[in-house]
Amino acid sequence: KPVKHEQLAFTIDRLHRLRDDPGRASPRNVLKRVANSGLTRARRTYAERVSIDLGQGRARFVEIAHISHFVAHERGTLAVSVEGEHLVDHPLADLELRLDPRLFFRIHRSILLNLEWVEATEPLSGGRMAVRLRGAARTVLEASRQRTRALRERVVL
Repeated sequence: KPVKHEQLAFTIDRLHRLRDDPGRASPRNVLKRVANSGLTRARRTYAERVSIDLGQGRARFVEIAHISHFVAHERGTLAVSVEGEHLVDHPLADLELRLDPRLFFRIHRSILLNLEWVEATEPLSGGRMAVRLRGAARTVLEASRQRTRALRERVVL
């Protein structure tokens, strides 16, 4: 990448000044500046309900706690609850950003799981994992090999 000599000299000089004053850029001082800036006070809010498409422009709202998981299906996303499967107007990637990550975890490229619904897990061949959900349906989902380790860390103390 072409660099102007003056810019490079300025940057090197700045780095030397920072090195000469180690307390200024220490991790402790950086954390103090962030804490004092008010950035840590901002709390992210997550969706508590999701809209279910009823067709003809109508929608119904379902509490997130009632949804066991979301599944990418054909060209849409299905929300699975005790009432059944419902079409949702959001792709999994958007849902993953809008839902609380302490509760929802992507176990497969096509499945976003509500961890509150996990009853049991079982190892499968190839480093994958089966996840059995609580409830009358006793649904079993399969976690991908890439997501199994992270899932195990999330559901096991």
